[in-house]
Amino acid sequence: MKYKIQMNGDRMLSAIIIAAATVSLCMPALAVEDGLGTNVVKNLRVQPGGSLVIDNSSPGGSITLNGHDIFDWNDLIDEINYESSAVLSTLSNKVTTLEANTNALNTAVTNETVVRDDADGVLQDNINDETAARIAADAGISNTIQSVSNVLDGKITGEAAARNTSDIGISNVIESVSNALNTAKYDKTGGPISGDMTISGDVTMSNKVVYTPGEWPIPDNNTTVSVAQAVVKIGNNGTAVTFSGCEKQIADGTVGQFLTILCTNDAPIMLNDGKGVKLVNQVSFSMNSNDVMQLFYDGANWIETYRADN
Repeated sequence: MKYKIQMNGDRMLSAIIIAAATVSLCMPALAVEDGLGTNVVKNLRVQPGGSLVIDNSSPGGSITLNGHDIFDWNDLIDEINYESSAVLSTLSNKVTTLEANTNALNTAVTNETVVRDDADGVLQDNINDETAARIAADAGISNTIQSVSNVLDGKITGEAAARNTSDIGISNVIESVSNALNTAKYDKTGGPISGDMTISGDVTMSNKVVYTPGEWPIPDNNTTVSVAQAVVKIGNNGTAVTFSGCEKQIADGTVGQFLTILCTNDAPIMLNDGKGVKLVNQVSFSMNSNDVMQLFYDGANWIETYRADN
């Protein structure tokens, strides 16, 4: 006896797949080709058009799935439904587990997002606070720099004014000194130099040095020889002189000063050792017309350096 049932679409395909899987797990016999265009697994036959046939005419008359004898298509459908329910239950459990895990993951992701959002908010607040603090600090630094700059500008302005005043004062002093020097200067390229002159350095003369003699009359024994000039002419129109009435024969000079005395008198003028004069070997000199004596002042006495009896 043969049962032939035509099934179509997805239901037929699912049934075949499940039946084939179930048979392959539960039956020791392998599928064989019977030469009639069908595949045979024991008494279960699948024909080329998709027809599924259970052949009870074969020895045994049935197939066994999971310990259950299958005699007809209803038995097979019941077993397939049973197996399908088990598979679907297992699949449903796994789907449920997957859904639970997915929900848990979504919850974790949501929570993490919230935490991250909160952290981002805190970080943004910190950034805002830091930015505000830096802006305030920059403003303070800018104000400080401006204040210091203003102070420096004031000091520079004051210093410049002080320097200008000082420069004016120095300029006035220089001008005053220059005017004084110009007033007191000696004309070294022109005529004779008159007055005292102190030179602290070396002096090199490229031309002659001329001493203009001064006239100093000696009318009597009470008149001292003048030292106002480097060369002095003494005379009295013929009266002899011995300086007997003088404390000093020659007036005091300046330390280091030289004096040259030229006699113009026809009568002798006698210079003696003593009274501020030191003569060579203490020998007196009776000077007549054209006689010359040169002396050096050491601060206390006029010391003879040269005499000429002309």
